[in-house]
Amino acid sequence: MSELTSIKKWFWWHRWSSLICTLFLLMLCLTGLPLIFTEELTHALSNDPPYTVVPKNTPLRSFNELSNAARQLYPGHAISSIYLDEHEPQVWLYDPWH
Repeated sequence: MSELTSIKKWFWWHRWSSLICTLFLLMLCLTGLPLIFTEELTHALSNDPPYTVVPKNTPLRSFNELSNAARQLYPGHAISSIYLDEHEPQVWLYDPWH
């Protein structure tokens, strides 16, 4: 009988200590996530588009024209990739020295 009482006490202790630890870890996650994803949240909550809107009849550019324009706008940066899509071409740049 004392073994059953001991198991019940350990079960009670384990349950409440786990709940306290869970609340502490939940608080850390909820307060830390906005710090980690600050840039993404800023972009998602802003009303400004992350790109320049061009008229519908603007002609498509070649890969070389896009990369040369990107190099002129951002000297010293390297081109990571260019995503060419009929509807929305995008150029990603990165600075290898920072």
